[in-house]
Amino acid sequence: MRQIYPAKNLKSRLNFRKKFKKGNDMSKQDEALELAQDFEREGFGAPDLYERFWRLRGDEAACFTLADSLLRGRRESGALLDDAMSYVSKEDFRALVSTAMEILCEEGGAKNEAQRDKKQANKNSARQINAWGVIAVASLEFAPLLHPYLEEIFSLRPNDGTYYECYPWRELDYESSQIWRERLASAQTSRGDKQRLFECLLQTRQPRNIKFACETAAAEKFLKHKGSLSEHLGYYLEDVGFTLERVKFTGGANGAELADENLSQTQGVLNDVKFNASKLNSQADENLNDPKSGKNAPSEESRVQKAKASDEMSIGGEAFRLKRYCGERAYHVAFRQGYFSEPFAAHQAKNHPTWGLWADEAQKGESKEAAEANLSE
Repeated sequence: MRQIYPAKNLKSRLNFRKKFKKGNDMSKQDEALELAQDFEREGFGAPDLYERFWRLRGDEAACFTLADSLLRGRRESGALLDDAMSYVSKEDFRALVSTAMEILCEEGGAKNEAQRDKKQANKNSARQINAWGVIAVASLEFAPLLHPYLEEIFSLRPNDGTYYECYPWRELDYESSQIWRERLASAQTSRGDKQRLFECLLQTRQPRNIKFACETAAAEKFLKHKGSLSEHLGYYLEDVGFTLERVKFTGGANGAELADENLSQTQGVLNDVKFNASKLNSQADENLNDPKSGKNAPSEESRVQKAKASDEMSIGGEAFRLKRYCGERAYHVAFRQGYFSEPFAAHQAKNHPTWGLWADEAQKGESKEAAEANLSE
């Protein structure tokens, strides 16, 4: 059946096809630029939008041209920008991040202007949403590219209120986190900012940062929660691959003394947070260079015990140890080439185990017995 298009869309398609008849020798980057211009005019109603996009795949420069043009445009790009960013190289993504931050800073300044017409505000909001999208993808794919902009990101709050708002702090090392630890400990920091800083430090996934954040939360009580604080902290820790392991109960007078001692020590750290990493490193270098220092070197057993002790903290009168849920190694499931086009592949044969779970007799037009047979195969 012949497809009928609205007059406006039909005219656009005819113009598009004429262009390609005249210019089959267009470069991929020219095609990307033209696609972005068409999208700016017509949005997702642009002719052959995704057919043209698919032709750009595999050309990183063309995909960057498209993503950069969409980011700088005045129309909310949504899924098209997300898809284009999937094919952009790391170095080109660095440029996208820089442009996104420029846009966010401009938008932040524009909000402080006294006079802004509604039309301009709408355009700026679309640019802002596009920039947020770049920050969101970068925080998952190339988080270190965002680290030079963390100060601005904390202030401007792109993706405010989303579960991934604090993802830009991922992969931030312990030394570079010092400014955020100091800010969390500062008496001048508001309660709301402390709550965000707590989550930012957790996202670094650095055990020392996480321990410091938890101890600060226990000492200052800035987290809103019902029930035990340790259980509430556990919910946050699960999101970053950690948990609290109870070491021992410290109830009674001795427990209260231990809790008070730990809290007072933590409070002392909070009152004057100075991390002497450089001093410790220089001392370590001296010890390494001094052969005599080996005489008093701690045994392996004592080092392990000290490491365990350093992970311990007191919360609500109980001693806990910070523990990882799993190792650092990541695994990827790989399918052989051509698997997804083979007739016996699960999605083709429609016999994936979860598809046979019985819910209703009419489900997929098969009987209960047939579903059970699929499960048994």
